[in-house]
Order: sequence, then C-alpha cells, then structure tokens
Amino acid sequence: MTAKLNWDKINIDNSRVKSNKSSKNADGTEKRKKLYITLGKKAIGKTYIVRPVGSPVGVYKALIELPPQDGRRQFRNINVPMDEDGGDTYVRNHPLHIHHNVQFQAKYAINVIDREDNQLKILEGGISIFEAFRSYHEMTEKNPGGKNGADFSIEVTGQKGKDYYKTRKHQSTTLSDEEVSFLTKEGLYDLEEIYQETPEKVWQGWVDQMEGNDSSEASAPAPAPEPKKEEPVAASASSSDDLDALSDEIDADELPFG
Repeated sequence: MTAKLNWDKINIDNSRVKSNKSSKNADGTEKRKKLYITLGKKAIGKTYIVRPVGSPVGVYKALIELPPQDGRRQFRNINVPMDEDGGDTYVRNHPLHIHHNVQFQAKYAINVIDREDNQLKILEGGISIFEAFRSYHEMTEKNPGGKNGADFSIEVTGQKGKDYYKTRKHQSTTLSDEEVSFLTKEGLYDLEEIYQETPEKVWQGWVDQMEGNDSSEASAPAPAPEPKKEEPVAASASSSDDLDALSDEIDADELPFG
C-alpha cells in the first residue's frame, strides 16, 4: 500500500519507469473537496510560496487512454506504490509494465499551506520539485514539514527539462500556535488513501476495454478514494508526535499530524 516516506527516500534515480517498448459521503455528510496546487502549462509564469506540512507519500503513476465514450476521450490514472526504500521494485514487476508496456513516473505528494490564500492544499509533483525539500532535510536535519520547517518558492518557468520548475527555500518558518491548532483540528488530507494502489480488478477492467474485451465489470466506473482527513492525535497520546512535542520545553521538529 502507499505509505509515507522519510525525506531521504526521495529518489532521483527512480523517477521514471519506461515501457519496454462535491458529492456526499455514505453517511450523508458533505465531502470536502480536494484542493491542489496547480502546476504544468496552466501555471507557467506563476511562483508559489508553500509551507510543507507533515510527511510526503510516493507513488508511481501511469495515465492510460480508454476507447472514447460518447465521442469523448477517456483517461484513467493508475497508482503503484513505491517500495519501502522509495524505489521501483514493485512497479518494475507490475503486470502493466511487463506485459502491457505501460510507462510509470514517480510522483510525490504532501500537504502544504499555500501562502497566497493560506489554504491547506495538496502539492503533487516529481523529483524536480521534491528534491529541494530533501536537500533542505539533508542540510539541516530538520523535517521540512515539521513545526520548525521552511517555506519554499516554486517557480513554474515552462522551460524544457529539469528547470521547468525551480524550487528553492524561501525562508525558515515556525508554524504558529494558531496554525498548529487549526491543522490539528481540521486534519490533513489523507494522502495514503488518496494515493492508494489501484486494485488489480480495476486496472484489469481498463485493460479489457483497451483490448476490446469489454465487460460489465470493465465498464463500471472505478471507485474513487475519498479524501478523508487524518484523525487528530488525542491529547493523551504517549508517542513522540503528541501535542506535548509542540511545547517550547521540548525542542521537537515533529507535529501531531506528521
């Protein structure tokens, strides 16, 4: 399953695996819409200032195209988790890669505060963005998403290659008590669920459609994971990540929702 990564597992060597060739929840409550930092062509010329919060997750993603429906093109995302070291062992042995020449690319995601509107959003990107976070961790031995982390600037240049995104440390920042209280109360986006592995039954149904072996199961829409919020840690928790770790007496760099 997709799991949180330590910062030293952001791996530039495993960034790509090439081919061989607002509805409601079940209980009736409103779903919270996922908010993302907009990247890519739509954001060329824009510079974001973001504050990572918590820990990242890593996943290998592929985009496949299904036969058109009602004259409209259909695309589906497939997620395969990284292995325990942030590597590509699982995806290189995945049937889609071995038997269907599907190309996967490493993606990382983390909760961030967008300093433009101070909203909590999901930042999803490749190594060209997240390498700067890892470098900060290596140089300072601090968690970029911890209480005593840093803001980062992300410039979307649109230039080809590794300079498409220029990510730099903007400034060191300590999350305020108000920010910590808000994030703890509201909870972070549950990235481990949002980026969970695509079940075999689901992707096999899409493959059947691609190969003209359509079936009722294959035609059924894929179940989309709900963007649940992580439960806040109870004040009585005894782990090093509990609320007491945020006190001035304990010089910790972890958060109760990290």
